[in-house]
Amino acid sequence: MRKREKNTRETIVSLNTLVGGKTRIEGDVYAVGALKVDGEIKGNVSSDGDVIIGEEGVVNGSVLCKNILISGMVIGNVNVSGQLSLAATARTRGDLRAHSLVIADGAKFIGTCTTMEDDVSESVLEKRSVEIPKLSENIDDLDDVDAI
Repeated sequence: MRKREKNTRETIVSLNTLVGGKTRIEGDVYAVGALKVDGEIKGNVSSDGDVIIGEEGVVNGSVLCKNILISGMVIGNVNVSGQLSLAATARTRGDLRAHSLVIADGAKFIGTCTTMEDDVSESVLEKRSVEIPKLSENIDDLDDVDAI
């Protein structure tokens, strides 16, 4: 039991920012360290750490980070210097760029995917002001997972 409590605390400590399930943010978000999204962000997301999009999490904008695990929905381009993982519940629409890519059976993905060399993927994070065009599609129109 104590080992489990210790592991839980270590996980929480390593998570710097949490967007809770009932939270909605409109505007760009920059997080220092790890970020978990269980709510909704309508805007671009940048983190110098890892990003986790929970099963109920939604990002309507581009994402720039080191590693990402998507279990929810992302409508926008994703640029990752490390590993990009799409869980079975993931729904994405946009272009993906990463050093490595893992797609679980059942994940929904519309867009293109590019895997990069080490030197290129590291430079992606250094360019924090990457210009990515805003998507005109409203996230509220995508209630049906099959639409993605």
